[in-house]
Amino acid sequence: MAEPWVQQPVEKPEHIMRLRFTFRSEALIAGVKLALENAQVTEIFLDGEPVTGKPDGWFTDRCIRTIPLPGIDPGTHRLELRFPFGKREAAEWCYLLGDFSVALDGCEAVLRMPVARVGFGSLTDKGLPFYGDNVIYRMEIQTQGGNLKVHAPQYRGAMITVLLDGSERGDIIYAPYDCILENVSAGKHVLELKLYGTRFNSFGQLHLCNPNFTWYGPNSYRTTGDDWSFEYRPKPFGILTSPVIEEQL
Repeated sequence: MAEPWVQQPVEKPEHIMRLRFTFRSEALIAGVKLALENAQVTEIFLDGEPVTGKPDGWFTDRCIRTIPLPGIDPGTHRLELRFPFGKREAAEWCYLLGDFSVALDGCEAVLRMPVARVGFGSLTDKGLPFYGDNVIYRMEIQTQGGNLKVHAPQYRGAMITVLLDGSERGDIIYAPYDCILENVSAGKHVLELKLYGTRFNSFGQLHLCNPNFTWYGPNSYRTTGDDWSFEYRPKPFGILTSPVIEEQL
């Protein structure tokens, strides 16, 4: 099998591919965008009506362009994409983006009102199962002055940056998962923990059931049998337990 980019060029793809997606919303949601590749040659239909918006940005990769969609009413909706398909084309993932939360219910992902605030624990259980960007946990603290130790051993993400009153004071990434803040003045402060996300729950193998898979190449997206499920299987993401903040007087 030859990769698409070494195929002899053809003037025009031979076929039109049609992809249909059905999704349900429990809320009225405005400002939703569709993110997809090859937006310039894709016809988009929402509930049978053509979407005429033009690309207005990009998501994660500049090749993944965003298209504004009409408002999403409560109920069931059908999204259809039509694009030329030949030897050099491929069907890629696409995404609904916007200010909303998602509830996983078996094989179904349901759109709901946005989450106003989250506590510690996995974001996948708090209405953000496919979120892959950064998240900032903000809290007010009061100290007697001196050094502070922030201990956050239970997190799933790339690393944590610790900020005090908007200023970066250090990172938590390796054991013992501590960050020492020196010479903190007495009084009230705003402590922020910025957890850097990974893209697994946005781009990863969300239907792979085999926890012993050791090489995440193309075949890991094409599992079958006991290694596959129709249910989504996002990985935990977030600061999973409350961090411990100690004063060192």
